[in-house]
Amino acid sequence: MRFFLFLMFLFFYAALPAHAGEANIKNIELEAFDYQKFSQIPIAHEGRIRPLDSFAQSQFRLITGSHNPGGKPAIAWLALALFDPGQIAQEKIFLIKDKRIKHQMGLPEDGPDYYSLQDIKAPLEKGRKSAAALFEIPAAKLTAEQKKFLDIYNGAEILMQIMRSFSMLLPLDVDLPDIYKQKFPDNADIDFRELYNLDADLNARIQSIVTAKGDDPKNYSAQEQKIAYLGFQINVLREAGAKNSIFKIMPLDWQNTGMRQWDAPWQILLQGGGSPRNAQYLNQWQKMALSFRAGDMQGWDLAISGFQDMALEDHLYAPWRFSLERLYLTFQPYLIASLLYLGACGAFIIRWNKASLALTISGAAIHSSAIIARILILDRPPVGTLYESVLFVALICVVGGLIMKIRRGDNTLMLPGNLGAALLLMLAPLILPQGESLEILSAVLNTSFWLSTHVIIITAGYGFSILTAMAAHYMLWQQARCAEQKISYALLSSLSMLALLFTCVGTVLGGIWADQSWGRFWGWDPKENGALLIVLWLIWVQHGRMSGLLQGPLYAASLSCLNVIVALAWFGVNLLNVGLHSYGFTSGLATGLGIFCAAEISILLTLLFLIKRGAGDKTHAA
Repeated sequence: MRFFLFLMFLFFYAALPAHAGEANIKNIELEAFDYQKFSQIPIAHEGRIRPLDSFAQSQFRLITGSHNPGGKPAIAWLALALFDPGQIAQEKIFLIKDKRIKHQMGLPEDGPDYYSLQDIKAPLEKGRKSAAALFEIPAAKLTAEQKKFLDIYNGAEILMQIMRSFSMLLPLDVDLPDIYKQKFPDNADIDFRELYNLDADLNARIQSIVTAKGDDPKNYSAQEQKIAYLGFQINVLREAGAKNSIFKIMPLDWQNTGMRQWDAPWQILLQGGGSPRNAQYLNQWQKMALSFRAGDMQGWDLAISGFQDMALEDHLYAPWRFSLERLYLTFQPYLIASLLYLGACGAFIIRWNKASLALTISGAAIHSSAIIARILILDRPPVGTLYESVLFVALICVVGGLIMKIRRGDNTLMLPGNLGAALLLMLAPLILPQGESLEILSAVLNTSFWLSTHVIIITAGYGFSILTAMAAHYMLWQQARCAEQKISYALLSSLSMLALLFTCVGTVLGGIWADQSWGRFWGWDPKENGALLIVLWLIWVQHGRMSGLLQGPLYAASLSCLNVIVALAWFGVNLLNVGLHSYGFTSGLATGLGIFCAAEISILLTLLFLIKRGAGDKTHAA
């Protein structure tokens, strides 16, 4: 079904009339405009109200694979797509490098890497049978090449939706029948809204013509042909607009400022949900469009300022939140924090303890500030997606080390905490191959109370488990490096009990949530089993310690295995794509997860071997 909708978009794109005066519109220089105010216009997307710049970046990543194709910002490309679809259709922004995909689409294999929508329109039509078959296959079973092939179709579909967002406002090149010319005596540019007022009368006239002369246009007079073609143009525009729901820039209910539902202009227009305020907003957008097309920078700025005044008057958004989001997306705080953590690790190794502490505190300050900013932007607790859980667990690791250092003067957790946090922050971008979008999940996980309790507590359990495992690695490395050094593993007992406490409480709270949401406390869901696996492993290790079966390096090695257990419970279950816990499903990490588990086991075996050999050498020397 999705594929046939896409073909409809493709047909409408080809069939729509050219815009009036298209040949007279100069090739717009995107750099000439100031997009700062334009980028702060509110839009409803992915479950929240966000700035237009954030929307543009996420969509053009999907369209082109980059948030700044051709070195130009996504917000500039968005303006061009909205206000001059004819020009962006000629811009070479689609990256197609794979020769096999080029061959499949009928493009020259030795051709360029970048193509315009106009370039790939015919190849998209040619590859429709292959694409239709692939759309029926579950995403998890597609090959990398097949996914890239469908990405091109998806990107073209998104771009065409954006291009049609304001097609009801842009001037159209229409040849009016004589009977309607009197309604437009000044021969001014006509848009769809004006033509739509003719719809009822036009349909009646077309029906009368068809009844009298049949449905063959050859039997019609010149004026009757114009009437029939005008009806076709209106229907094409209306059908294309009916499928356009991506650009949700206006609320339907202007009175209820607390729980507003937003929709796209076409949806509001065709569903009869228009109001005087909607018309005022659309008129302001039309001023933006005409100023942009004419290269009128002053008119463009005035139109945007007028729109923002209206939006603030109607309390559509909070400007401070939009500014914070722009800073968050520009600053790359997690990359900076991870570099500071790695620097702290290096300083610790060469015994620059003060520098290590300063770098750790700086990294933690930036890291925590970024998470707080994310909370303020999304207006919800910090953990709701797999990506967010990685960010939160990384902070738990480094804060645990800092607390031990500041309160007890013990450096033991400084290296494990920093290294664990740095590795997790470097892992985080791999979970979002399309980049950060600040998305909000819907359905059961978008419940603030349980996100503030169960999810935070269970992820804190992951954090203390990883901190315990990293500390155990560090102690084993110290023991292997110097067999004569006496290592105390008492700290591991405290950390592991803390990890057990958080994981156990989080699991129980998850059961209560499941009972409220699904009517059962436990259903052996993969996520539930993963949490239980961590609890059972920690209990088993503690029993082994208490019974004397797990002592010294063997006890530390058992706790080091927590990294593997947590990885399987945290990421491994998401690869199954089954279960009611819908957050965090991902693909493409199976190979990395397997390599990680194998590497961890190899490291532990190597450390135990070195410790045993060192102990043997010590005994032999004695």
